[in-house]
Amino acid sequence: MLRHLLVPLGRLPPRGSGPAGRRALAARFRARVTLLHVLETAAPETIHGQPHLTDPARAQAYLARLAHHPQLAGCVVDVHVHATTEPDVAASV
Repeated sequence: MLRHLLVPLGRLPPRGSGPAGRRALAARFRARVTLLHVLETAAPETIHGQPHLTDPARAQAYLARLAHHPQLAGCVVDVHVHATTEPDVAASV
């Protein structure tokens, strides 16, 4: 049984999309969800044509909005912005 789902996020998704599949999966299993953003050293302004979350306050606000998504109703949701920049985001996760 799925108990805890880590959802690392690094950019703002295009309008109308996002990590909906992961949210739906977490809600289905009533799993704890941690939405995570790690600030990247020398991050580009955009990634795949979308704004990259490079500001801790903006990243925190984005994760907080996602945490209140209706698909997460019934799930315990934590948000964490790792504000210390990391040269290798994947390794830091």
